[in-house]
Amino acid sequence: FGLAPTGRVDETTWRRIYQEYQNVLRTEHLECRFISVPYPGAPLEPGATNVFVQVALYYYNMIAAFDLLLEPIPITDVYTQHAVLSIQEFQRTRGLPSNGVIDADTWTLLYYQYVAAYQDIFPACATGSSVPPPFATLSLGSRGILVEQLQIWINTLSAYYCDMIPQ
Repeated sequence: FGLAPTGRVDETTWRRIYQEYQNVLRTEHLECRFISVPYPGAPLEPGATNVFVQVALYYYNMIAAFDLLLEPIPITDVYTQHAVLSIQEFQRTRGLPSNGVIDADTWTLLYYQYVAAYQDIFPACATGSSVPPPFATLSLGSRGILVEQLQIWINTLSAYYCDMIPQ
């Protein structure tokens, strides 16, 4: 994208990745306030491998940042047994059938609780639709929700730009 290849995600890089992410969402006619991905149309079963697993686990991790009953888990595109157990705990604590399958009801509750958590972390973005800014430059070894946010954007873009490597 014509940026200096420093390996650091500074404000310029962050904004450019976000801009490209928004462009892809507009091109695909997806509405995005936060990361708003519609239910994939079919339940996510254990062993599923796709970007919807990443999105669901991202939603889950954002919720887990505020819910002491939930443990954060790695965000991957594979719905592993570890992730299934975490989703079962989410379902159990929310009164849903605790089967580990991410069906429409589980997806919807994940999304709505994610939005609430997102609004707590980024109150200005929740009302304004601006770019969620990192609180510091991200570099090798950075961790946390902002890194996960960046990974979601990069993974979405990698489906459209063949030279981008999924994270």
